[in-house]
Amino acid sequence: MKSFFPEQKIKLLHFTKNEESLILDSFFGMSCAKDDAFPESEGLFFLDADTGRYEGKKWMFIVINEGDTEVSYRMRTADGLFEVATDFTLDLDTGVYSRRDTLKNLDDKPHTVYACLARAVLHCDDLELYGQSSGWCRENEGNWRDVAAGTIELENSMGRSTENCTPFACLRSKSTGDMAAVHVLPVGDWVIRVKKLMGHRTAYTVLEAGLSDNGLRMVINSGEELVLPELLLYGFKDKIENGMEALHRYLLYRYPQARCADFVYNTWFLGYDVIDEELLRKQVPVAKEIGCRHFVVDAGWFGDGVDWDNQVGDWHESQHNAFKGKMGEFADFVRSHGMGFGLWMDPERAAEKSTVYRVHPEWFMEADVPIYDMANPTVADYLYSEITKLVEIYDLSWMKIDCNVRMHRDHTGSNFYRYYLAWNEVMERVRAACPQCIFEGCASGGMRTDIENTLVRYNGHFISDSVNPLEVLRMRQSAALRMLPSYLGSWLVAHQMDFPVDSYFEHNKATRQKLFACADAWWSRVVDVSVDFAMKALVMGIGGIGGDITTFDERTKACVRYWIAFYHSHQDFLSRCCCRNLTKTAGIDDTTGWLLMQYTNVENGGILLYAFRLQSGMPEFLCCPGNLREGVRYMVSTDGGTVDSLGAETIARDGIMIHCPNMFSAKVIELKPQ
Repeated sequence: MKSFFPEQKIKLLHFTKNEESLILDSFFGMSCAKDDAFPESEGLFFLDADTGRYEGKKWMFIVINEGDTEVSYRMRTADGLFEVATDFTLDLDTGVYSRRDTLKNLDDKPHTVYACLARAVLHCDDLELYGQSSGWCRENEGNWRDVAAGTIELENSMGRSTENCTPFACLRSKSTGDMAAVHVLPVGDWVIRVKKLMGHRTAYTVLEAGLSDNGLRMVINSGEELVLPELLLYGFKDKIENGMEALHRYLLYRYPQARCADFVYNTWFLGYDVIDEELLRKQVPVAKEIGCRHFVVDAGWFGDGVDWDNQVGDWHESQHNAFKGKMGEFADFVRSHGMGFGLWMDPERAAEKSTVYRVHPEWFMEADVPIYDMANPTVADYLYSEITKLVEIYDLSWMKIDCNVRMHRDHTGSNFYRYYLAWNEVMERVRAACPQCIFEGCASGGMRTDIENTLVRYNGHFISDSVNPLEVLRMRQSAALRMLPSYLGSWLVAHQMDFPVDSYFEHNKATRQKLFACADAWWSRVVDVSVDFAMKALVMGIGGIGGDITTFDERTKACVRYWIAFYHSHQDFLSRCCCRNLTKTAGIDDTTGWLLMQYTNVENGGILLYAFRLQSGMPEFLCCPGNLREGVRYMVSTDGGTVDSLGAETIARDGIMIHCPNMFSAKVIELKPQ
């Protein structure tokens, strides 16, 4: 097998076929249970329905096909009521498998499904599990735990795909170092469950993943097929960081149309939903001067009241607040400065006080909050019309689509499966109708940063409502274990002001200034950070600026302008990059040590090294980049400065010494193949 990692031998799935069945023998180097497992945990698929539980020998194989890169089969229940078709497809370049399951009701009447999960049963007793919690302003927090007797469950049952947990887990054998990653591509709520079962002389670990069965009671009609959430599976060795590049390369090849969005100015942190047009007009020429290509008005522009949260759903501009019915004139003012104009929208819900909720209560699901019944074609058409109408009326170049609601439970019983089938189709129609418009994903920050939401339905996704540069760095580092980090957006929100206090080194308080960055989502905390450090953290992905940028002095603007220009000149480069964490992935509160990430362009082999010295006593770090092309010479520059020509062999032997004389400083090193 051709491997992206010549230094690693990647283990794959191994199946054995006999006359009547297909058995999974090995799960990326981990031994699997055969026919001697517990009866209640056997087989490759688990179905629980109103007609009973189906697992193990209650499934009969009908068709089994094997090829060099594909294994597919169809199984039918012994009572002939259900059939499942499964396809495992291997990408040889990366070792990543796609598993797709489709469940069909063969009966002549409807049935209710309570669970329908992909399964693998491992004959292992020394496993540990990695998963990521995901809370508001604390997204992508990873941790390891032992798989002891009992069940570990990573689950989202609140509607938004990365609220509470992210749909990614990794199993590791302590004795061999073999590791297996599992990603769910969510369609509704999802679950990854690891259950250890203890026998008299043996133990089994049951892995199940897919559509969440927590409260599931989905009715499937006669002849109906459920295309269940796809799984991505791959193996690697020893460290969680060793699986990153295979996943990234696979995603880049699978979604070749994805491209990182432009740099943007957003109004949210300048008064939040209280829009001061005069103050915004002052930001426009500065935003253009520093290199922003779009100017986006966030929440507060719509409805008939003051409280934006109670106006959601009424997507007409306010006649009494914000622009007082003249937002089109402001949009023209933005465009006269050479930038595109954008708006914020939260289309999937409506406030109880909104006109649409009062006039069409039948359009809304029986849920804990007013959210649209997406499975109603009239609703889907209405939302498509509302989104595209705004794009057309205001000639939008950018729309930030938010989902600021904890959806809680789907009282229809489908765990938002049918909801997301319809909503995803709405977004596909919108993207096709408005190819000139950039659609930014947001969900109270990063509550929907799953793979396809970020790369297919939107032009990237906001990583977090927190704009603390240090916290966002750590969140991006952890997110890179399961995502393409270039497609995650973040902002620098800063205010420059006089700081009339002498420091030990500077007795010039009369002229001293400081740049304070917002350190949360509310301006209730600030962090003293250099603009150089903050901008280098920003250009690792889709970037934006917020706050009162008229406070920036010329030196600050020059630095911001340089790095925005750097981002735009590397936009296509970043769009085709895989990534590797060169330092240990750490938690959001860890501000110690160094943080290094390597971005490698999969097409031209160029490399960007982002190096951040945090609270570390070491002013130097010897970096040993990977993926160097044998026999190639690289033009090596730091922060766009002096260029050296070094051969791949020299770099591999000696490494690259990175100098950051001060704590909380950063360098960007570029290696261009000649």
